[in-house]
Amino acid sequence: MAAEPGVEGADWAREIVIATDHPAFDGHFPGEPIMPGVAQIGLVLDALRQASGRHLQIVAIPSLRWRSAVRPGDWLNLHVRGPSPEGRLSFELRRGSEVVSHGTLAVGAPGPP
Repeated sequence: MAAEPGVEGADWAREIVIATDHPAFDGHFPGEPIMPGVAQIGLVLDALRQASGRHLQIVAIPSLRWRSAVRPGDWLNLHVRGPSPEGRLSFELRRGSEVVSHGTLAVGAPGPP
């Protein structure tokens, strides 16, 4: 793990343990719970906010790929690179050596209401 997010070109990583009772699993799907993709993006955004100490929001998702289902109790490794000069971050979520999802997010501070 290198510099904190928000430093141009920085690389950083974080481990995320998916709680077995995470609310994203409610009704998705009974007997075969998988985390919805939007909840995976939420995990990435929460990690970015915690690591930077700033309130960030996603302003665009230029690319995104779902590769494997996330299940209750999974241990994931999040790796983030960026931001680029354009404010884009690339991320990859892995379960061991398996890529779960990856993509590019454009993030920024929230604007006025």
